[in-house]
Amino acid sequence: MGHRALIVFVKEPRTGEVKTRLGQAIGMERAAEIYRACAGEVLACARDLARRDVHVTVCYTPGSDPERIGRWVNDSSFHLAVQEGATLGDRMHRALARAMDQGAAKVLLVGSDVPELDGPLFDQAWDQLERNDVVLGPSPDGGYYLIGMRPPLKDLFAGILWSSPEVYEATRAAAASQGLSIGVLPPRADIDREEDFRAYQQRLWEREHSGRKHHQ
Repeated sequence: MGHRALIVFVKEPRTGEVKTRLGQAIGMERAAEIYRACAGEVLACARDLARRDVHVTVCYTPGSDPERIGRWVNDSSFHLAVQEGATLGDRMHRALARAMDQGAAKVLLVGSDVPELDGPLFDQAWDQLERNDVVLGPSPDGGYYLIGMRPPLKDLFAGILWSSPEVYEATRAAAASQGLSIGVLPPRADIDREEDFRAYQQRLWEREHSGRKHHQ
């Protein structure tokens, strides 16, 4: 019986090279700090999953320094690998293929700029793959923060206009055209623009104050 695998796509958090749209509004150094914090939340979830026998691979962008990535990630239970391929779709396809070739029965792939991932959400994703060929986690900007599938690998990445507001719907259409069943997770926002970050801060504030009210 195959294992479960999680792939986390990261960028080396160098100032001026991550979250540049956010950086244009709030400064590149602050944007890099926010990216590190977001990625830290995702990697913390990944550590919890690794303790539950999930095989975790952190895939970093070409041109990154593997040693610096290793020091930043700082977890010997994670496998580190470079992303391979000319486009984002190529890189995701190859990462998923590698995990399946290594015996994974269910594979999830997530980005590293979605700070509101948590264990129950991953549990939903694993559960969806019990009943579906593919699972998607939609983002409010029209993309998706998570894709998961089980073998055999399906090509849902060809012809997608990446970074467009049609990514999620185009991927759903590609899956439907192949007769694949699709599970959908609750939406989660990635942090790309200043308004994304402000909305995230507001949600954190509301959760914190809601918790205080329940304890009063």
